[in-house]
Amino acid sequence: ALTALRAAHIQAIVPLVAQGELIGALYLGPRLSDQEYSADDRKLLTKLMQFYSEEKDWGKLVEVVLRLADFVEDKKQRAKYMQTAAIVSHRQLNQVDQAIDFYERALEFDPSMTKALDESWKIGADHPEKRLAVLPKILKLATDFKKSKEVVAAGPKAVSLAQDLIDVIPVVRKERELEVKEFHEKKACEIDVQFKITDWRGKSFEYAMGYVEFEGAGLPMIRKNAKLSANGLSFDKITLRPDGMVSLTVDPGATESITGTTKYNFKPGQKQIQFEAVQHVKTHKTKAKSLNEATKKFGFKGSVGVEFKVVSVGGEATKESEYKDSYEDEVEWEIEAGVPTFLKFNQM
Repeated sequence: ALTALRAAHIQAIVPLVAQGELIGALYLGPRLSDQEYSADDRKLLTKLMQFYSEEKDWGKLVEVVLRLADFVEDKKQRAKYMQTAAIVSHRQLNQVDQAIDFYERALEFDPSMTKALDESWKIGADHPEKRLAVLPKILKLATDFKKSKEVVAAGPKAVSLAQDLIDVIPVVRKERELEVKEFHEKKACEIDVQFKITDWRGKSFEYAMGYVEFEGAGLPMIRKNAKLSANGLSFDKITLRPDGMVSLTVDPGATESITGTTKYNFKPGQKQIQFEAVQHVKTHKTKAKSLNEATKKFGFKGSVGVEFKVVSVGGEATKESEYKDSYEDEVEWEIEAGVPTFLKFNQM
């Protein structure tokens, strides 16, 4: 393995680790400046990869991978960068279209990268047109494979197996063309989708993770996820039927995930649909001598104003400085807190 790496002019390897699991690695070829990577360079890159992995900032991680790809001239090394970007886009960002595009770029740099072909075909199950575009690459790879010295040397049986693969491709092409035709007959079209999402206090879930599933009759389920911004969630050019169901899950990290489901619909030619989701709130009442005692009864672990809000103590609204104190006798506490469902989740 070490000999192979040296032969490929690999000068540094940067592991990509997410939640304790190795999800890939960056193989660094020669720099355009012809200077070798220093120990500081490798240390900086490793820390950068670890930082983005630990922060689950997969978008930034992909950006760094693409920038690193621009630093090397060797096409096979650039193909590996594109493959890494595709893996992160698919597994962590659930951006299938983006992942397929990166796999296609990998194949442009290295047409012999069979893993990129295989993964592109697998994840393209919901994208018949993209699968159709992959077939010529598979045909070329199979044809080159049949002519290779290894296959010829292996004898007639190996040549026959390679030819079988070549012969089946036209059959698969017809099947994919039929899929594309049916896909369009079902009136599926691309549309931008936006979600305005707020918690029970009207504040955004900035930096939380959002997961969305779209279901439409006759089409595979579409899954998307992304980190929320102050404006909520936004996805461009999702292929959907004009009507169906959408499910939303927001994972704040520190508290329980919030979920909701609603119907959607749009007219042919419409460019965008928008949704509004507001977390449901519940009022809790109990008797206790202190705020700590009251919140323990409900299982609240966050701080005031983050997970819950004190509405009144002893039947009266009080200042924060007052209800932080303990009372000699039990008093009634009225506390509001968000629950793991959306009270309001509908299309705007």
